[in-house]
Amino acid sequence: MDYQFQQFLGLLSDPESVKRMQDEARLRANDYERMAYQKYGEDRGSVQLNGNMVAIPDGFAGGGRISGAIPLTEEQRLILGLTGGGYRSRYGGDLKAQGLDAMIQGNDQSFGVQYNRPQPNNPAIPRWMLNYSRSF
Repeated sequence: MDYQFQQFLGLLSDPESVKRMQDEARLRANDYERMAYQKYGEDRGSVQLNGNMVAIPDGFAGGGRISGAIPLTEEQRLILGLTGGGYRSRYGGDLKAQGLDAMIQGNDQSFGVQYNRPQPNNPAIPRWMLNYSRSF
């Protein structure tokens, strides 16, 4: 094995590195979900489950989001979501809710708020986020 590959395997066996990689994957999943809502909006079902899983040495890690839509009027709906993730390996496991979000979507725009659990390993993740999108 070459030296860089051995370093990569060492990185994956460190629980803190695994957690940092999980957090980054969770952020990417949240971004993809927001883009999907902006693009598909009303065409999506009333309950959704999105997730991802990656293999790590001696286990797996993953994360995802479950959400549901509640009709408010014919033009508006309330979308509530829960984001979470975790890992399982021979070193143990952890599964936690990482964030909650709510969005009112109607016609060609949406307003939302999101709360993210504080991340000691990644303080750049904002605790509260306000979201607005508009389709043209």
